[in-house]
Amino acid sequence: MRLFLEKIHKWIYAKTGVFDNVFFSLPVVLVIMIIYLFVRRALHKHKFGTEYKEIRRRSLLNEIIRLCFVVWIAEIVCLTLTPSYFWDAAWKKIIDSESIDFSIWRFACNSPQLTPIVLDYVIQGHLDWLFHSKTVIVELAVNVALFVPLGLSLPFILKKISLLKAAMIGLSCSFSIEFLQCFISNRDSTIDDLLCNTLGAVIGYLLYLLIKRLFPNFTEKGKTSADDLWRDRRLKE
Repeated sequence: MRLFLEKIHKWIYAKTGVFDNVFFSLPVVLVIMIIYLFVRRALHKHKFGTEYKEIRRRSLLNEIIRLCFVVWIAEIVCLTLTPSYFWDAAWKKIIDSESIDFSIWRFACNSPQLTPIVLDYVIQGHLDWLFHSKTVIVELAVNVALFVPLGLSLPFILKKISLLKAAMIGLSCSFSIEFLQCFISNRDSTIDDLLCNTLGAVIGYLLYLLIKRLFPNFTEKGKTSADDLWRDRRLKE
């Protein structure tokens, strides 16, 4: 087992680059996903009784979207509210059959970076450096992409949602993460993350509008939740 874990660790570290923490944290995300599926299924079975299978079948697409949303939340928490080196260190501790040393979790209050990086480059007169800095561009793009699933999934989960609400939810979630990062994960908190995350939520919502326009039946089916079907059945009785 140890050799197997070592091979996986080396492959992740060598092949996935900046996305290594996504793969290192996958076991935790999978556990959360399984717990969610078990609890969700148990609650529905208790609530719907003999109509459980039919309601779950008709709301399958919505349930899949909700599951993806839970996985997204779990992954975001794992990636943002832990130190950047935590998951790699955790794997090494497990492989070496030692208890995880949580002293690697350094609690510190870092000062947030309140000047957007583009403005900072302009002020310094080095805007051309920004566009030649692959690392910076990739980091900004990743921070945008991280919140696209939020804006895309919100309309399928919430009944009344608009572009402005999606942007405000994205902004609120990102602000909460950046605030917590200042205290518990020893990561840098920047205004760029806040802006990029909010932009990602907006892009996600715009993607939803595009999908709604191109595939209206798919969209309506995806928004039909188990609770909606149960409520409609009770009203008909």
